[in-house]
Amino acid sequence: MSLRVCHVPGDHPYVRHVMTGIGEWGVQHVTDREPRPAQGWSPSPALSPEWVRAHADDVDVIHLHFGYEHLSDAEMRCWIRALADSGIALVVTVHDIDNPHLRTQDRHHALLADVTDAAGEVLTLTPGAATEIRRRWGRHATVVPHPHQLPLHLVGPSRDPVRDDDADPRILLPVRAARANLHVLQALELLERWPADRPLVRTVVLDLAVVQAPRDERDRQIAREVCRLSQQPGWRVEALQRRVPEEQVRAWLDDADALALPYAWGSHSGWVEAAYDTGTAVLASDRGYWHQQHRLLHWPEGTDDRAVDELVTAVGLARSQERRQATEGERRSQQRDIAASHARCYRRVVQGVAW
Repeated sequence: MSLRVCHVPGDHPYVRHVMTGIGEWGVQHVTDREPRPAQGWSPSPALSPEWVRAHADDVDVIHLHFGYEHLSDAEMRCWIRALADSGIALVVTVHDIDNPHLRTQDRHHALLADVTDAAGEVLTLTPGAATEIRRRWGRHATVVPHPHQLPLHLVGPSRDPVRDDDADPRILLPVRAARANLHVLQALELLERWPADRPLVRTVVLDLAVVQAPRDERDRQIAREVCRLSQQPGWRVEALQRRVPEEQVRAWLDDADALALPYAWGSHSGWVEAAYDTGTAVLASDRGYWHQQHRLLHWPEGTDDRAVDELVTAVGLARSQERRQATEGERRSQQRDIAASHARCYRRVVQGVAW
Protein backbone atom coordinates (compact mmCIF):
# COMPACT_ATOMS: atom_id res chain seq x y z
CA MET A 1 0.00 0.00 0.00
CA SER A 2 1.29 3.47 -0.88
CA LEU A 3 2.16 5.90 1.87
CA ARG A 4 0.37 9.22 1.42
CA VAL A 5 2.64 12.17 2.19
CA CYS A 6 1.70 15.85 2.19
CA HIS A 7 4.59 18.31 1.96
CA VAL A 8 4.23 21.79 3.44
CA PRO A 9 4.58 23.81 1.30
CA GLY A 10 3.71 21.55 -1.59
CA ASP A 11 4.42 23.88 -4.50
CA HIS A 12 8.15 24.58 -4.19
CA PRO A 13 11.12 23.54 -6.38
CA TYR A 14 12.80 21.76 -3.47
CA VAL A 15 9.72 19.64 -2.79
CA ARG A 16 9.15 18.90 -6.47
CA HIS A 17 12.72 17.69 -6.88
CA VAL A 18 12.66 15.62 -3.69
CA MET A 19 9.41 13.92 -4.67
CA THR A 20 10.21 13.23 -8.33
CA GLY A 21 10.16 9.48 -8.85
CA ILE A 22 9.36 8.69 -5.22
CA GLY A 23 6.36 6.66 -6.32
CA GLU A 24 8.85 3.92 -7.20
CA TRP A 25 9.30 3.46 -3.43
CA GLY A 26 5.58 3.32 -2.72
CA VAL A 27 5.02 6.96 -1.74
CA GLN A 28 2.15 9.08 -3.04
CA HIS A 29 2.36 12.88 -2.93
CA VAL A 30 -0.82 14.46 -1.53
CA THR A 31 -1.10 18.14 -2.46
CA ASP A 32 -1.74 20.71 0.26
CA ARG A 33 -3.84 22.86 -2.08
CA GLU A 34 -5.16 23.07 -5.61
CA PRO A 35 -2.84 24.61 -8.23
CA ARG A 36 -3.09 28.40 -8.26
CA PRO A 37 -2.14 31.09 -10.76
CA ALA A 38 1.08 32.93 -9.88
CA GLN A 39 0.38 35.32 -7.04
CA GLY A 40 1.76 36.49 -3.73
CA TRP A 41 2.78 34.07 -1.01
CA SER A 42 0.13 32.70 1.31
CA PRO A 43 0.43 30.06 4.05
CA SER A 44 -0.28 26.45 3.26
CA PRO A 45 -3.86 25.54 4.25
CA ALA A 46 -2.43 22.30 5.65
CA LEU A 47 -1.06 24.34 8.56
CA SER A 48 -4.54 24.68 10.06
CA PRO A 49 -6.00 22.14 12.50
CA GLU A 50 -9.21 22.20 10.46
CA TRP A 51 -7.39 21.02 7.32
CA VAL A 52 -5.64 18.28 9.29
CA ARG A 53 -8.90 16.95 10.71
CA ALA A 54 -10.63 17.13 7.33
CA HIS A 55 -7.84 15.10 5.69
CA ALA A 56 -7.19 12.61 8.50
CA ASP A 57 -8.28 9.73 6.26
CA ASP A 58 -6.29 10.96 3.25
CA VAL A 59 -2.80 11.56 4.69
CA ASP A 60 -0.35 9.31 6.52
CA VAL A 61 2.54 11.76 6.92
CA ILE A 62 2.90 15.53 6.86
CA HIS A 63 6.41 16.65 5.95
CA LEU A 64 7.01 20.21 7.15
CA HIS A 65 9.70 22.31 5.47
CA PHE A 66 9.14 26.05 5.91
CA GLY A 67 6.53 28.78 5.54
CA TYR A 68 5.12 28.52 9.07
CA GLU A 69 6.62 31.66 10.60
CA HIS A 70 3.18 33.33 10.70
CA LEU A 71 2.06 30.90 13.43
CA SER A 72 2.27 31.72 17.10
CA ASP A 73 3.73 29.19 19.52
CA ALA A 74 0.20 28.37 20.73
CA GLU A 75 -1.09 27.93 17.16
CA MET A 76 1.78 25.59 16.32
CA ARG A 77 1.08 23.46 19.38
CA CYS A 78 -2.61 23.33 18.47
CA TRP A 79 -1.67 22.14 14.95
CA ILE A 80 0.63 19.49 16.40
CA ARG A 81 -2.17 18.25 18.68
CA ALA A 82 -4.46 17.99 15.65
CA LEU A 83 -1.87 15.79 13.92
CA ALA A 84 -1.67 13.54 16.98
CA ASP A 85 -5.45 13.33 17.29
CA SER A 86 -5.72 12.46 13.59
CA GLY A 87 -2.99 9.80 13.65
CA ILE A 88 -0.86 11.67 11.10
CA ALA A 89 2.90 11.31 11.53
CA LEU A 90 5.12 14.40 11.34
CA VAL A 91 8.49 14.68 9.58
CA VAL A 92 10.41 17.97 9.71
CA THR A 93 13.27 19.13 7.52
CA VAL A 94 15.11 22.00 9.20
CA HIS A 95 16.17 24.15 6.27
CA ASP A 96 16.72 27.33 8.28
CA ILE A 97 17.95 27.28 11.86
CA ASP A 98 17.97 31.07 11.52
CA ASN A 99 15.14 32.29 9.30
CA PRO A 100 16.44 34.43 6.39
CA HIS A 101 13.19 36.40 6.27
CA LEU A 102 13.22 37.52 9.92
CA ARG A 103 15.46 40.03 11.69
CA THR A 104 14.85 38.51 15.13
CA GLN A 105 14.89 34.76 15.66
CA ASP A 106 13.37 34.07 19.10
CA ARG A 107 9.91 33.22 17.76
CA HIS A 108 11.34 31.11 14.93
CA HIS A 109 13.52 29.18 17.37
CA ALA A 110 10.50 28.56 19.62
CA LEU A 111 8.57 27.12 16.67
CA LEU A 112 11.54 24.93 15.75
CA ALA A 113 11.64 23.67 19.33
CA ASP A 114 7.97 22.70 19.03
CA VAL A 115 8.22 20.89 15.70
CA THR A 116 11.52 19.12 16.34
CA ASP A 117 10.14 17.85 19.65
CA ALA A 118 6.95 16.57 18.03
CA ALA A 119 8.44 15.12 14.84
CA GLY A 120 8.80 11.40 14.34
CA GLU A 121 11.98 12.19 12.40
CA VAL A 122 14.04 15.31 11.83
CA LEU A 123 16.00 15.85 8.62
CA THR A 124 18.42 18.60 7.61
CA LEU A 125 20.79 19.35 4.73
CA THR A 126 24.32 19.47 6.17
CA PRO A 127 26.33 17.90 9.01
CA GLY A 128 26.90 21.30 10.64
CA ALA A 129 23.18 21.96 10.84
CA ALA A 130 22.63 18.47 12.29
CA THR A 131 25.18 19.17 15.01
CA GLU A 132 23.51 22.48 15.88
CA ILE A 133 20.06 20.87 15.98
CA ARG A 134 21.31 18.28 18.46
CA ARG A 135 22.95 21.00 20.58
CA ARG A 136 19.91 23.29 20.60
CA TRP A 137 17.00 20.86 20.74
CA GLY A 138 18.47 17.49 21.62
CA ARG A 139 17.25 15.77 18.45
CA HIS A 140 19.19 13.62 16.05
CA ALA A 141 18.80 14.96 12.50
CA THR A 142 19.40 12.74 9.50
CA VAL A 143 21.41 14.56 6.82
CA VAL A 144 19.87 14.38 3.35
CA PRO A 145 21.63 16.79 0.96
CA HIS A 146 19.88 19.46 -1.07
CA PRO A 147 18.91 18.20 -4.54
CA HIS A 148 19.41 20.10 -7.77
CA GLN A 149 17.82 23.56 -7.81
CA LEU A 150 17.34 23.92 -11.57
CA PRO A 151 15.35 21.39 -13.60
CA LEU A 152 17.51 18.48 -14.71
CA HIS A 153 17.43 19.49 -18.37
CA LEU A 154 19.13 22.78 -17.40
CA VAL A 155 21.87 21.14 -15.31
CA GLY A 156 25.39 20.77 -16.70
CA PRO A 157 27.73 22.60 -19.05
CA SER A 158 26.29 25.48 -21.03
CA ARG A 159 25.37 24.76 -24.61
CA ASP A 160 26.38 28.30 -25.55
CA PRO A 161 29.87 29.00 -26.90
CA VAL A 162 32.55 29.46 -24.23
CA ARG A 163 33.10 33.10 -23.35
CA ASP A 164 36.30 34.86 -24.27
CA ASP A 165 38.79 34.64 -21.39
CA ASP A 166 39.77 38.23 -22.16
CA ALA A 167 36.23 39.52 -21.53
CA ASP A 168 35.67 41.73 -18.50
CA PRO A 169 34.89 39.79 -15.31
CA ARG A 170 31.22 39.68 -14.35
CA ILE A 171 29.58 39.32 -10.97
CA LEU A 172 25.90 38.68 -10.23
CA LEU A 173 24.09 40.02 -7.14
CA PRO A 174 20.47 38.83 -6.68
CA VAL A 175 18.34 41.01 -4.39
CA ARG A 176 15.05 39.51 -3.20
CA ALA A 177 12.56 41.67 -1.31
CA ALA A 178 11.82 39.22 1.49
CA ARG A 179 15.45 38.34 2.26
CA ALA A 180 16.22 40.34 5.36
CA ASN A 181 19.50 38.43 5.76
CA LEU A 182 21.23 39.98 2.74
CA HIS A 183 23.78 42.74 3.38
CA VAL A 184 22.61 44.44 0.18
CA LEU A 185 23.66 48.03 0.85
CA GLN A 186 27.06 46.94 2.11
CA ALA A 187 27.51 44.72 -0.95
CA LEU A 188 26.59 47.56 -3.32
CA GLU A 189 29.09 49.86 -1.59
CA LEU A 190 31.83 47.24 -1.81
CA LEU A 191 31.15 46.62 -5.49
CA GLU A 192 31.18 50.36 -6.15
CA ARG A 193 34.62 50.57 -4.54
CA TRP A 194 36.05 48.09 -7.05
CA PRO A 195 39.32 49.58 -8.40
CA ALA A 196 38.71 51.96 -11.29
CA ASP A 197 41.66 50.57 -13.24
CA ARG A 198 40.17 47.05 -13.23
CA PRO A 199 37.09 46.42 -15.38
CA LEU A 200 34.11 44.67 -13.77
CA VAL A 201 30.55 44.18 -14.97
CA ARG A 202 28.16 44.16 -12.02
CA THR A 203 24.70 42.74 -12.68
CA VAL A 204 22.09 43.40 -9.99
CA VAL A 205 18.95 41.28 -10.31
CA LEU A 206 16.46 43.36 -8.33
CA ASP A 207 13.14 42.07 -7.04
CA LEU A 208 10.53 44.49 -8.39
CA ALA A 209 8.73 44.38 -5.04
CA VAL A 210 11.61 46.40 -3.54
CA VAL A 211 10.64 49.26 -5.86
CA GLN A 212 6.89 48.77 -6.25
CA ALA A 213 5.96 47.76 -2.69
CA PRO A 214 8.82 48.62 -0.33
CA ARG A 215 8.32 47.23 3.16
CA ASP A 216 10.49 49.71 5.00
CA GLU A 217 13.15 52.39 4.68
CA ARG A 218 15.79 49.74 3.93
CA ASP A 219 13.91 48.69 0.79
CA ARG A 220 13.52 52.30 -0.28
CA GLN A 221 17.22 52.92 0.26
CA ILE A 222 18.13 49.82 -1.75
CA ALA A 223 15.88 50.97 -4.61
CA ARG A 224 17.49 54.43 -4.62
CA GLU A 225 21.03 53.01 -4.58
CA VAL A 226 20.37 50.53 -7.38
CA CYS A 227 18.73 53.26 -9.47
CA ARG A 228 21.75 55.54 -8.94
CA LEU A 229 24.29 52.84 -9.71
CA SER A 230 22.42 51.76 -12.84
CA GLN A 231 23.41 55.09 -14.39
CA GLN A 232 27.11 54.39 -13.91
CA PRO A 233 29.44 52.48 -16.26
CA GLY A 234 29.95 48.84 -15.36
CA TRP A 235 26.51 48.35 -13.81
CA ARG A 236 23.49 46.50 -15.19
CA VAL A 237 20.12 46.05 -13.50
CA GLU A 238 17.63 43.31 -14.35
CA ALA A 239 14.11 42.92 -12.99
CA LEU A 240 13.33 39.90 -10.85
CA GLN A 241 9.69 38.85 -11.07
CA ARG A 242 8.05 36.69 -8.43
CA ARG A 243 7.91 33.72 -10.79
CA VAL A 244 11.14 33.70 -12.80
CA PRO A 245 11.50 31.08 -15.55
CA GLU A 246 14.30 28.67 -14.69
CA GLU A 247 15.78 29.33 -18.13
CA GLN A 248 16.26 32.97 -17.11
CA VAL A 249 18.01 31.98 -13.88
CA ARG A 250 20.29 29.72 -15.92
CA ALA A 251 21.04 32.59 -18.33
CA TRP A 252 21.92 34.96 -15.46
CA LEU A 253 24.27 32.40 -13.94
CA ASP A 254 25.84 31.49 -17.29
CA ASP A 255 26.60 35.16 -17.86
CA ALA A 256 28.43 35.53 -14.53
CA ASP A 257 31.91 34.53 -13.44
CA ALA A 258 30.78 34.73 -9.82
CA LEU A 259 27.54 34.82 -7.84
CA ALA A 260 27.62 37.14 -4.81
CA LEU A 261 25.72 35.94 -1.71
CA PRO A 262 26.45 38.47 1.07
CA TYR A 263 24.40 36.69 3.72
CA ALA A 264 24.35 38.17 7.23
CA TRP A 265 22.77 35.01 8.69
CA GLY A 266 21.04 31.84 7.58
CA SER A 267 21.73 28.13 7.22
CA HIS A 268 21.45 26.83 3.65
CA SER A 269 21.04 28.30 0.17
CA GLY A 270 19.19 27.24 -2.96
CA TRP A 271 21.30 29.74 -4.92
CA VAL A 272 24.40 27.72 -4.01
CA GLU A 273 22.80 24.65 -5.58
CA ALA A 274 21.74 26.56 -8.70
CA ALA A 275 25.29 27.82 -9.11
CA TYR A 276 26.63 24.26 -8.81
CA ASP A 277 24.08 23.16 -11.41
CA THR A 278 25.58 25.69 -13.86
CA GLY A 279 29.23 25.70 -12.76
CA THR A 280 29.19 29.33 -11.60
CA ALA A 281 31.57 30.19 -8.75
CA VAL A 282 29.96 31.46 -5.53
CA LEU A 283 31.26 34.19 -3.23
CA ALA A 284 29.53 33.79 0.14
CA SER A 285 30.03 35.08 3.66
CA ASP A 286 31.56 32.76 6.26
CA ARG A 287 28.31 32.08 8.11
CA GLY A 288 25.69 29.36 8.11
CA TYR A 289 26.35 25.99 6.51
CA TRP A 290 26.26 26.78 2.79
CA HIS A 291 30.01 26.08 2.73
CA GLN A 292 29.12 22.47 3.55
CA GLN A 293 26.81 22.29 0.53
CA HIS A 294 29.64 22.93 -1.94
CA ARG A 295 33.09 24.53 -2.00
CA LEU A 296 32.73 28.30 -2.11
CA LEU A 297 34.89 31.39 -2.27
CA HIS A 298 34.93 34.06 0.41
CA TRP A 299 32.72 37.15 0.28
CA PRO A 300 34.49 39.84 2.34
CA GLU A 301 33.13 41.49 5.46
CA GLY A 302 32.97 45.29 5.41
CA THR A 303 33.79 47.79 2.67
CA ASP A 304 37.28 49.01 3.59
CA ASP A 305 40.44 48.65 1.49
CA ARG A 306 41.11 45.18 2.88
CA ALA A 307 37.64 44.04 1.83
CA VAL A 308 38.16 45.47 -1.66
CA ASP A 309 41.46 43.60 -2.00
CA GLU A 310 39.79 40.37 -0.84
CA LEU A 311 37.01 40.86 -3.39
CA VAL A 312 39.49 41.41 -6.22
CA THR A 313 41.31 38.21 -5.20
CA ALA A 314 38.07 36.20 -4.98
CA VAL A 315 36.84 37.33 -8.41
CA GLY A 316 40.24 36.47 -9.87
CA LEU A 317 40.01 32.98 -8.39
CA ALA A 318 36.47 32.59 -9.71
CA ARG A 319 37.78 33.20 -13.23
CA SER A 320 40.97 31.16 -13.01
CA GLN A 321 40.00 28.06 -11.04
CA GLU A 322 38.59 24.93 -12.60
CA ARG A 323 34.80 25.03 -12.71
CA ARG A 324 33.07 22.79 -10.16
CA GLN A 325 29.91 21.78 -11.94
CA ALA A 326 27.18 19.20 -11.64
CA THR A 327 26.23 16.96 -14.50
CA GLU A 328 22.71 15.92 -15.31
CA GLY A 329 23.63 12.29 -14.64
CA GLU A 330 25.11 13.12 -11.23
CA ARG A 331 22.05 15.10 -10.18
CA ARG A 332 19.70 12.42 -11.49
CA SER A 333 21.51 9.76 -9.45
CA GLN A 334 21.47 12.03 -6.39
CA GLN A 335 17.75 12.63 -6.86
CA ARG A 336 17.09 8.88 -6.75
CA ASP A 337 19.14 8.55 -3.56
CA ILE A 338 17.28 11.47 -1.95
CA ALA A 339 13.88 10.05 -2.90
CA ALA A 340 14.86 6.67 -1.47
CA SER A 341 16.08 8.29 1.77
CA HIS A 342 12.77 10.10 2.16
CA ALA A 343 10.76 6.96 1.44
CA ARG A 344 12.67 5.05 4.14
CA CYS A 345 12.09 7.91 6.57
CA TYR A 346 8.33 7.87 5.92
CA ARG A 347 8.19 4.10 6.45
CA ARG A 348 10.01 4.42 9.76
CA VAL A 349 7.75 7.12 11.18
CA VAL A 350 4.55 5.34 10.15
CA GLN A 351 5.70 2.03 11.58
CA GLY A 352 6.97 3.57 14.79
CA VAL A 353 4.70 6.56 15.30
CA ALA A 354 3.67 6.85 18.96
CA TRP A 355 1.76 10.00 19.81
